[in-house]
Amino acid sequence: MYDLLVTGGTLATGNGSRTASLAIKDGRIAAVIEPGKQAEASDTIDAAGKLVIPGAIDAHVHVYTPYSPAADTIETASIAAAHGGLTAMFFFIGAARGTKQIPGTIYRAVDASGLKLDEFFPPIISEGQKTSKIDFGIHCLTPPDRGVIDQIPAAVKLGIRSFKFMLGYHPARGWGFDDRLLKIALEKIAGSGGIAMFHCENGTAIGETEDRLYRQGKYDADHFLESRPGTSEAETIRRVAGLCRQTRCPMYIVHLSSKEGLDEVKRARDAGWDVTVETCPQYLLLTDDDTRRQKALLKMAPPLRTPADNEALWEGIRKGYIDIAASDHAPWELSKKLQAKDFMEAPFGAPGVETILPLMYSEGVSEGRITINRLVQLMCENPAKRFGLYPRKGSFDIGADADLTIIDPEAKWTIRGTDLHSRAGYTGYEGWSVTGKPVISLRQGRVLLRGSRLQSGNPAVFLTTKPL
Repeated sequence: MYDLLVTGGTLATGNGSRTASLAIKDGRIAAVIEPGKQAEASDTIDAAGKLVIPGAIDAHVHVYTPYSPAADTIETASIAAAHGGLTAMFFFIGAARGTKQIPGTIYRAVDASGLKLDEFFPPIISEGQKTSKIDFGIHCLTPPDRGVIDQIPAAVKLGIRSFKFMLGYHPARGWGFDDRLLKIALEKIAGSGGIAMFHCENGTAIGETEDRLYRQGKYDADHFLESRPGTSEAETIRRVAGLCRQTRCPMYIVHLSSKEGLDEVKRARDAGWDVTVETCPQYLLLTDDDTRRQKALLKMAPPLRTPADNEALWEGIRKGYIDIAASDHAPWELSKKLQAKDFMEAPFGAPGVETILPLMYSEGVSEGRITINRLVQLMCENPAKRFGLYPRKGSFDIGADADLTIIDPEAKWTIRGTDLHSRAGYTGYEGWSVTGKPVISLRQGRVLLRGSRLQSGNPAVFLTTKPL
């Protein structure tokens, strides 16, 4: 007697699709039952006519931290994620006490002085376990502070082994690394079995352009786009890939945005380097013209680019150069976006955790750009593999966590900011017509999402990832 049967659906994995039923017992996948075979369970979900995929994972979510008063807490981000059909997420936490004003500038720089990671992270983990609606892991946003860098092995012992370097911002913001300090950090990560994640833009060069354009007068969307060309992304990818190669440190490129950047990825991957690449729906579907129209609402870094970049990235997905699709959910309240004095002072980022899976299905699978099996690789299998969770997550293997997402491929609906659950209160996809919708999800064998409502589920699990 099983606890639950999910019957009649099309099970999609990265290797193919077939009609079968899933049997669940004690929160785990207990059997895959072929058509015509009988089984008994206490409860049944009829998935006929639906697609069943392993629970979808968003590997790139930002939440409120001491240095970044974003709109969503762990709890509210997880609520939005769950409504979007996700069953796990990785969120970024800045290793910082807060920020301090830089005299004579508009900038506040991150302050990490004296921080102890073995005291800093446990309360955040506890908050996630108490409030998150889905399972979660943590990436450490790493400041250029030698004291923090020396504690990387301690963070890995806590189960945090991914460390992000935000290289794309004005040096006055306090995230910039010189190559010497970055190399030291990469050696620490590699020696601890971790992985280095990079926002690949040249913040020093961008800062010079920002300062020059700002001095010339009002700084608007066109100035912003001018300050962050695709060549800046490409140059930084080449530089940090070389440093990772020297230090034998696995490399993860977040939110790849440009054809120029993809060309550098191809060069490194074709040479056999250990490079994992992520992109996001906004870089596949939106363009710089959307930034000009929606202005600060779509101010993000890297910026939105051109239709040619969109198509290059879709092709990069199809050819296997891009491994993971994530949202880079970076929510700010609509009022903070609209009330900024000018474009320079508007905060970076936009919401996206609730719309990533529907958009990747609708614009990817439904439109014929990718197969459902490639989508499973991008949002289920590959995130689980890269962060040491596969096959516990991202698979239908016997003994895997019974996390799954059921998609109605025929559902037609319209994205409206007022219907979404992030505290941001808006979406860059307002009015988009979508085909396909997550209608049921299970996490650890219990129903999490049914229709448009969340159910009470098991306590969230902190996904302590294993060293590489």
